[in-house]
Amino acid sequence: MGLLDMFGKKDVSDELGKTPYSVKARFNPIRLAVKKGERVDLYIDVKNLRSEQLMTSLVLKVPKQLGFDATGINDTREMRLGFLKPGEDRSLIVQVYENARTEPGDYDVTITAYCHYRDYAHYLSSVAKTLTLRAVKG
Repeated sequence: MGLLDMFGKKDVSDELGKTPYSVKARFNPIRLAVKKGERVDLYIDVKNLRSEQLMTSLVLKVPKQLGFDATGINDTREMRLGFLKPGEDRSLIVQVYENARTEPGDYDVTITAYCHYRDYAHYLSSVAKTLTLRAVKG
């Protein structure tokens, strides 16, 4: 019986090194037409790889030349997914819009999945994935 067992604490030191999530993402269509008022759909799949349920949130970040609304004001979006059971897979679709500042080129879109404890203000670990969205002259 260890010291932590005596106080009802759980030793999670071996779990901290493991990746908590598998994050897969893709764009449809794969390119964004500039100056046409169009958007692309970002498909995100998040899977819990741990053996316990995890409180999960996603934070999406795009450059100022893109946005999560047609006006281009919102360049960061947070989505609280609640608890993911062990092995559970959650799928989401998010629209990414071009705006007046969008020029042809490549733009990085960052997806970060956070593992929380207690509430959404406290997090244990995170997994980040960066995708490149190509904007072409339409």
